[in-house]
Amino acid sequence: MKRLIVLRHAKSSWEEIGLSDFDRPINKTGIIAAQNMGAFINAKEDNTDLVLSSSAKRAFETAQIVARAINYDINRIEAEKELYLACVNEILKSIRKIP
Repeated sequence: MKRLIVLRHAKSSWEEIGLSDFDRPINKTGIIAAQNMGAFINAKEDNTDLVLSSSAKRAFETAQIVARAINYDINRIEAEKELYLACVNEILKSIRKIP
């Protein structure tokens, strides 16, 4: 049976005032939180088939940090712009496309 783990992006930075919401990176606290979450998932899961992320900067950065912690190749992360600000039905649509 497949298991689905859904994560929200780590805490984002507001240091650069002119950045769009889509382009905001995660902050130092967010980096630590993402590393901790990755370590937690790594301790619970032994195999990850797919990491799917919004292409928003903070979401993708979070996915990369977690992927490193679970020994998942960051070059295999699938980023979808449609997941940015997606409602539940849009998220489910992306999930249903996965074989």
